[in-house]
Amino acid sequence: MDKQQAIRALGQIGIDRMVESARQTLLRVNIRYDRWFHEKSLYDSGLFDRVIEMLRAKDLLYEQDDATWFRAAQFGADKDAVLVRSSNIVINPDERPTYLGSDCAYMYDKFLERGFNRVIYVWGADHHGNVPRMHAIRQVYGLQPEQLVIVLYQLVTLLRGGEKCASPSAPATSSRSTN
Repeated sequence: MDKQQAIRALGQIGIDRMVESARQTLLRVNIRYDRWFHEKSLYDSGLFDRVIEMLRAKDLLYEQDDATWFRAAQFGADKDAVLVRSSNIVINPDERPTYLGSDCAYMYDKFLERGFNRVIYVWGADHHGNVPRMHAIRQVYGLQPEQLVIVLYQLVTLLRGGEKCASPSAPATSSRSTN
């Protein structure tokens, strides 16, 4: 196979292994999902394009700097947001949608296609800037504030006496009972 085919094939093997590892980890803590959702399916199914066209039809998108922007500030967000990056910045069309762009389609899938009443997102703190923009999209979809819950978490390193504490997977060094 040529180089591009090899990259795609190896990439898929890597994705499959990572997903299986995540499944096994979740099973160990008794978490099971009814449906595993691949972001790529948003694009392959055409849902992402349909959502973009719906937002465009409502005049909620505009083009600036060769990128597609969502009028998030119109709904109380601190600023508008890019949904599709410029082809001058990202050459590969498959890599142009932003996290927020795919989240708009994913939220549409959850609420409007599958009929969820409430969705809880758990995000790393580095995604805090998209919280008001997700609530802007929620408003576009006609959803109530309590239907969309976004929980942010932050990884921290705990120190005791200036040294790292044992990680949760490491055996405890203290003889004190945790019961």
